Amino acid sequence: MFPSLVAFAALSALAATSPSSAQVHAASGTPGLGGSQHAACPRPGFGSQRWSDPATWPTGHVPALGECVVIPAGQKIWLDVTPPPLGGVTIDGTLTFACADLELVADRVEVRGELQVGSAAHPFHRRATVTLTDDFGCATERRSLVVTDGGTLRLVGEARATSWTKLAQHAPAGASRLVLDELVGWRVGDRVVIASSDFDPGQTEVRTVVAAHDTVLDLDRPVTFLHFGEHVAANVDGHGVDERAEIGLLSRAIVVRGTPELDAQGRTVSGAVLARGTTVAPKLEIAWTAFQDLGDEGVAGRHALFVDALGDAPGSYVRGSTFERSKNRAVEIAATRFFELSDNVVHDTLGHALHVADDAVRGVAWRRNLVVRTRAARSGFATEPSDLAPAAFFLRHPDFVCEDNVAAGSDAYGFELAVQNGEPTPQKWFARNTAHSCGEIGFFQDTRPHPSSPSIWSDLVAWKNRRYAVWWRSYGAIVLANLRAADNRCAIYLASEGIQNDFVQTTGIADLHVIGGLIVGESKNVGTPQAARELVVGRSLSQLAPNPPVLHLPDWDVLTGVEVYDGLLSVDGTTFVNFYDLAVPGWIDRKAGAFSQVQHNSPWAVDPRNHVANVSFVKSRRIWFRTPLGAYATGPVLGDDGIASTVLVDDDGSLTGLAGSRVQATHALLPTNATFASDWNAWVTAGAPVQSVAQLEFANWMPLVNGQPGAALLLLRRDSTGAAHELVQPIFGAAQTHTDRYTSNVTTGESYTFEYLPGTPQTEWSRVFSLSLQYVEPSRSVQVAIPLPPISSGSVEIDGQSAYAATSLADLALAPSGFFYDAATGFVHVKLTTAGSGSTMFDGQRTTATVFAF
Repeated sequence: MFPSLVAFAALSALAATSPSSAQVHAASGTPGLGGSQHAACPRPGFGSQRWSDPATWPTGHVPALGECVVIPAGQKIWLDVTPPPLGGVTIDGTLTFACADLELVADRVEVRGELQVGSAAHPFHRRATVTLTDDFGCATERRSLVVTDGGTLRLVGEARATSWTKLAQHAPAGASRLVLDELVGWRVGDRVVIASSDFDPGQTEVRTVVAAHDTVLDLDRPVTFLHFGEHVAANVDGHGVDERAEIGLLSRAIVVRGTPELDAQGRTVSGAVLARGTTVAPKLEIAWTAFQDLGDEGVAGRHALFVDALGDAPGSYVRGSTFERSKNRAVEIAATRFFELSDNVVHDTLGHALHVADDAVRGVAWRRNLVVRTRAARSGFATEPSDLAPAAFFLRHPDFVCEDNVAAGSDAYGFELAVQNGEPTPQKWFARNTAHSCGEIGFFQDTRPHPSSPSIWSDLVAWKNRRYAVWWRSYGAIVLANLRAADNRCAIYLASEGIQNDFVQTTGIADLHVIGGLIVGESKNVGTPQAARELVVGRSLSQLAPNPPVLHLPDWDVLTGVEVYDGLLSVDGTTFVNFYDLAVPGWIDRKAGAFSQVQHNSPWAVDPRNHVANVSFVKSRRIWFRTPLGAYATGPVLGDDGIASTVLVDDDGSLTGLAGSRVQATHALLPTNATFASDWNAWVTAGAPVQSVAQLEFANWMPLVNGQPGAALLLLRRDSTGAAHELVQPIFGAAQTHTDRYTSNVTTGESYTFEYLPGTPQTEWSRVFSLSLQYVEPSRSVQVAIPLPPISSGSVEIDGQSAYAATSLADLALAPSGFFYDAATGFVHVKLTTAGSGSTMFDGQRTTATVFAF
């Protein structure tokens, strides 16, 4: 049996960085942001000059409306008044906000020295505002706060006990009171964002606190939607799946804001905070600061906060801050290492919210950030095409730390990992993250990394995502440990490549492990039903309408826990709860199964070794396999060889009741000693079958004919029964070495015949091709006949060596491997037998015969 991966490194505990509840309550004696007890306000340092003093300025007067102000190097200015709006402020020296309610309004603020509002020793507890405008024209790149040339931006506001928390109980539609999970120190007048706890990310709501006592907040108006506040299925294992809605604090003592307006192209321009590395990288020390209405829609480099080319920046961070109504991403990081984002609340972003721009970003640490309501960019105004399907968290290079974050409501993805092929294990650490209420997928990776060692994704939580909780593709080993998922259309979709070998290089056979975890189909979180079908069934639905007929899919998607795809997939120790059908006569007929095939029709090869062990079920149908529909010559459907070839091996009997049993779809080429289980719509062997299942592959090495693949095979026929299976060819780009490939799972110990499409001219029949047998125990064999065009000579190699040339079919039947060319019929008969040692399906070695006919 394939070795299990059961030992993992212990997860690191999140270090406490917030003040204690007692400290916060002592500082919150009066409403609003002021409070009554704070650290003493800082005093002007030695040599500081007051902004309000005319003697501070070389002109002899305090800067007037629209002026462009320069603070030269060495000069320290104490901002003790709110100046009139300015054209620009260039800070080569130091500008420090006094402890008062102040606002700095300017077209451009450029920091090459230091801009300070508060500090770690003296967090700012009054109200400070920096407003970026486009009013005067004496500065270039207006609506900008730029930190560059070694400058320091220090914005440290008053901290609270926490920047976000969760509900302790439900807040039903119409409720105007929230009961929180912990003491937060939030106050009357604070604005809070309440995350959606349904499929619709638009159910996010913003309210103002009108009364606060301990863990109870009273709101200025009732909520419109149910915001769920419990763990679901907690009775199964004592913990369940945490579906409590998050509550984020939006109010901060320090605010940096833009001034949105439409430009001539109809895009929203607001402003940007830009940290730019030059010969000396700037430094950002940002804590408990609000960034509001920033980002120029669809303009590269003009984000709410753009951290660009800082190089090594271990002392730069953004903590406990908010990003609200960002029109072009919230935070973009490029060519920067060791930058920290922690305990931030991001709300209402166009395009990706927290985005890594390139592979030069290494060692970043994203901890305990809450990203709420990530919106798709407007068509025509996307910074990149991917912003049309945005992610709350978008990461590229695997050298990162991403822990305890929540993606709460995105139009597309919660976490997207664009880890490239060929890179090492795709994470330094990725654990305890949560994704819910996403329009597509909670955790998404489709870039085909090839990790050098198993990449471990542990303790993830995903719920109420419309399509998938987890969709990950890899050419190497992936471990998904202790996933807790509920109320997703499907919990787990792990993919390899379908074609696992390309004859030139091994792109990698994925080894996909699901270990432990709790997967709940539907829970008591019924959401807020709105559509007609939802009102009828009394709960929100991941799929609101039937599939279009052109897709040749069932009207309603199957509710699934794990969708078996190409593999190699193993599921070990996982519990499945509440996978049951949903039917409304004449309207809805949604099937459900803890295991099923992929949602779409798939032509890709399926590993016949996909297997399960130690699985358990509560109120669930264990299997629901869709009936294969066959190949389609026209239209968008590639075909469904993958659906038909699905095989799931039950290692220990926990799936079927008999160890070694195989569950398989309806397929003419799979073992016949199986019984049809009508409730599963699948065939089940009674224990380990006498006949094994292997993957058989035909690859045509002929050149393209008129730009199209030449070998148009139609059927693979099982000689003993005469039953045939339609073949569907995957589509390849011009860079592929070969032009045609057909793959199907077959029963070993049998003989088969390939047939071409009727009318295919012999000039297009394959003269050079390969046959491969793989993914089965050693010493398993098949015999395959393929028609050849008229030939004068030829040869066959098996695993690179000249094959045994049998004198007859009877002689070939006695040989372990070889071929027989029947000149009378024009067929070449090839027999393949797998090598290897041991007795399991993981011990066999791929055997390939290459036929050269001339």
